[in-house]
Amino acid sequence: VQFDITGVGRVGLEPDYAIVIFAVQSISRTAQGAISENARAVEALMKELRTFTRPGDRIETAGFHLGPERAGFVVVNQVQVRTTQVKDVGRLIDLAVRAGADDVSAVAFGREQTKEAVQRAVREAMQRARENAEAVAAGLGMRVLRITHIEPSLEQVEGPLVAREYAPASRQGIDATQVRPGRLTLTAQVRVRFVLG
Repeated sequence: VQFDITGVGRVGLEPDYAIVIFAVQSISRTAQGAISENARAVEALMKELRTFTRPGDRIETAGFHLGPERAGFVVVNQVQVRTTQVKDVGRLIDLAVRAGADDVSAVAFGREQTKEAVQRAVREAMQRARENAEAVAAGLGMRVLRITHIEPSLEQVEGPLVAREYAPASRQGIDATQVRPGRLTLTAQVRVRFVLG
């Protein structure tokens, strides 16, 4: 008798980087005016963001939009910060808001190195598949003879992704923004074909 069982393994991970996307919006009667005003505002924001970043952190453009608006033209420039300072994301948001960011579009956390965790998750998935196969075999009065096929699926990292719901500190800095990164979960699945006898 042959049958397939899918085993699932999960490993918890602490995030080691965060990505935060800020936006700066400018409105002017002319397109060129909106672009020029926005360029100055974004440069001021970038200057402040550079005081926060450490070697290995990155600041880059995440999006740019120019379009008509009732009063003229609007420019929205998105700036993305990728930082290893995971526990200081709230401070980064406050800094950006004080420097002129109009919107925090997204905050996400991730893990750079996952090789060891993937191996642990795959081992756990194989163990779960084997345990389930042995339970099925025992229920039928049989035993597992061998494995004829193993098909691992791509592992995935799921975790804290927060978007658009912020109460950043006021420009006077009365309250600090609290962002608490949760744990990430790496999931691996393995489909195994067992032969019972």
